[in-house]
Amino acid sequence: MKRRWMIWLIMLSLVLQLAVYALLNWKADQLLNPSLHINQVYVLKTDLSQADSFMLSYNKKFLAYQTGRYLEVIDLTTNTKIFAESPEKDTAKIVGFAWLPDRNGMVYLIREQNKNAVTSLYSVDFSTGSSELNSFKPMLDRELSLAVDQVLQIEMSTYTNKLFILFKDDNQTHQLITMDIMKTLNRVNQQGEEILNIAVSNKFGSIYAESRMGMNKTIDVYQAGSKNHISVDPEDTLLGCRDDKIYVGKISGNILQEVTVYQVQPSGPAMTETVVWQGEIPYAETETKISNTNQVMIKSKGRLDVISANGKHQWLRLPDVSATESNTVIILAPTGDLYLELLPGNEKSVYYWREV
Repeated sequence: MKRRWMIWLIMLSLVLQLAVYALLNWKADQLLNPSLHINQVYVLKTDLSQADSFMLSYNKKFLAYQTGRYLEVIDLTTNTKIFAESPEKDTAKIVGFAWLPDRNGMVYLIREQNKNAVTSLYSVDFSTGSSELNSFKPMLDRELSLAVDQVLQIEMSTYTNKLFILFKDDNQTHQLITMDIMKTLNRVNQQGEEILNIAVSNKFGSIYAESRMGMNKTIDVYQAGSKNHISVDPEDTLLGCRDDKIYVGKISGNILQEVTVYQVQPSGPAMTETVVWQGEIPYAETETKISNTNQVMIKSKGRLDVISANGKHQWLRLPDVSATESNTVIILAPTGDLYLELLPGNEKSVYYWREV
């Protein structure tokens, strides 16, 4: 009898410990993400009817977007607008922006429409400031003598503190530049080379680029001043990278048929390759991300496909363009575990956090 009581007390103690741990874990989650509850409706008293280019920060705390000549940021933990910036000159425009992997930083570029073609690079640190509008002050990092018409991608490696910017110039030619912490500027692409897509390894600081030179299309790695082929198959496309893994998809007729993972070796440029998935997924007008758990996430019209590291494939139906849902916007979180479903409006907008 005494033995049974001892076992019962031990089990009760374990249950209480687990309950306390769960409560503390829930409290910690509330402190970190006080307004992140799955499938709950949230209301923004902000006019987002004309906004576009929505982008979530890495910690899922901030939502940035462009509306007219303004770049704006909403703090989702308070559901208030905290940043609204536009060029001082009427002849200037914001040509691109991106969140940085440090979770609270952002960079954006302003182009002055004059013969000198000056583009200014600004940064904003959202870890220092209050919840009041425009308490966060942008800092001018550098003025570039570049004719930036449209920024296509901005990537950063925190390992090397290098910033990579892929853009179109006034001639609609793709240009790729890199900038280090000393603000040294280098052009990466060769004359006549069209860079289609880039991905940057945060672990190694390497840059991977899908490019076309004449009739030849390749995926290459730029590392330590050298350039080496990863793939020369014209059907291969760069899906992204995560630390020491590069993800390449084989596409035929707007159908993704295969995903291959290239594993970077610490000893040098040699790589191992593994086909992790084969099948058929529509691949047109897509947005692709590689999650923290090495999932390939492909958002296309009306669906979100997820390919796990073990090759398992699942897909979710997303709100499609229709008479009742034509303004719905789906914004993938950089971490890959959630997405934000936004219904922009005039006087107010609503959004939901959805699980992948």
